[in-house]
Amino acid sequence: EYLKECSSVYGLLSPFGWGEICYRDFEAIMCGNILVKPDMSHLVTWPNIYTDDCYLKLDWNFKNLDDINNLLLKKETILKSIEKTRTIYLKAIDECSERAKMLILDEI
Repeated sequence: EYLKECSSVYGLLSPFGWGEICYRDFEAIMCGNILVKPDMSHLVTWPNIYTDDCYLKLDWNFKNLDDINNLLLKKETILKSIEKTRTIYLKAIDECSERAKMLILDEI
């Protein structure tokens, strides 16, 4: 029910909680939403779904929220970047097992 509801909206807000990365970030990608999140340029992640063309950066003080809302109303112009994010994430899921094996073998 929740994911169905998420699929019916254009943008999904994912503020920081206990940490910067949240399951909601990945739900947004899986549901084909535009991720709206505070600037994540200070983190290195794998897969890196926090590049400039993959999500809408919300100022930490929320001052650009109106600007982001206006962008979401013109969703067609930014949906292509979301498809790039989705492709990166789905490819990373496919690579998880192999990556885990490499990490384990490096530790032995």
